[in-house]
Amino acid sequence: MNSRFFSLTFLLIGSLFSLNSYAQDRDTAPTVQTVLQQYIDAIGGSSAISSVTDVRISGNGKAGNEKVNLSIKIKQPDKYFQEITTASGNKPMMKVIVIGDSININIFKNGKNEQVSQMQRNILKARSQFCPEYGYLQPDHTEKLELLPEKELINGSVANVITIATMEGILFKNYYDAKTGLKVQSVLVSGQEEETPDVVTVYKDYRKVGNIRLPFYFENSTNGKAAFEAVLKKVSINSGESDEEFK
Repeated sequence: MNSRFFSLTFLLIGSLFSLNSYAQDRDTAPTVQTVLQQYIDAIGGSSAISSVTDVRISGNGKAGNEKVNLSIKIKQPDKYFQEITTASGNKPMMKVIVIGDSININIFKNGKNEQVSQMQRNILKARSQFCPEYGYLQPDHTEKLELLPEKELINGSVANVITIATMEGILFKNYYDAKTGLKVQSVLVSGQEEETPDVVTVYKDYRKVGNIRLPFYFENSTNGKAAFEAVLKKVSINSGESDEEFK
């Protein structure tokens, strides 16, 4: 597997959180703001999101044919930790620590630490937030957002599509179920790295944790072939993560 793509499939799992169903007025044409607000309101509004101080996630899955373990920790406002290890032998495959503007990424291949490009760092930074949509609705956000005029069919359901372009040149397309408001798919658009195809992330199996619903299953794929999939086993919210966990 191309090492750049291999790393990108992991970098795209940071933003896992999607929300409960909320019916939009069918007589009202959607806008960027209403689609995002539908997503936010479905979980109980901005207060539910802003009350989250930290998150701890553990799960398992597959990277190619390799069974892996997954650990993610988030502490507001700007700390993020992600580690992927082999299920057999607990060997490191990837470790990410984000503290403010400091981004430390270690990707291991055949026991060696691979070089990581600045673009890959920018992608990780863009996806390390607890709920990016909450930030998109703030007046000081820097991303360029656009609602595409045509809806698309995702797994049999109609979805609104929003493109997100960051100041660093990263381009995503997020798909939100028009009826439920759930984020069902996100695409990292090709051209971010040489010889790197679109990376598609699919979100499924939403479950409630406290006052928030999030997907317990996600899959990254390219050209229709799964490259990474994970099932969350345990999620804790506001359990009191210390700064020591992000070293």
